[in-house]
Amino acid sequence: MKTIKEAASEYVGDKEAFIDGVKFAHRWISVEDELPESNRVVLVKNDRDRKSVGWYIQVYTDWVIAEFPSSTKEFGNVIHWRPIELPPAPKEACARRRKPQKYKN
Repeated sequence: MKTIKEAASEYVGDKEAFIDGVKFAHRWISVEDELPESNRVVLVKNDRDRKSVGWYIQVYTDWVIAEFPSSTKEFGNVIHWRPIELPPAPKEACARRRKPQKYKN
């Protein structure tokens, strides 16, 4: 995996803007400043610096942590979150695959 500086050296545009953009994308967002949209899967971090995947449910004003779906108490208080790119849903992934050919007997 390339470092930020190595990737910036291959970037044709403004290298400082590229580095600033990468740093921005890697920042943790405080739950006091902003919450993700409801049901959006994000990375979460608790007050003990433990990280996991979870989502915020606005109706219940509570988090669901993937490791502990029945209780967020085991994970602790979510204090930061960060957006993540999820792979395409299986239906979308299947649509991109080549369709099987029909063979004549």
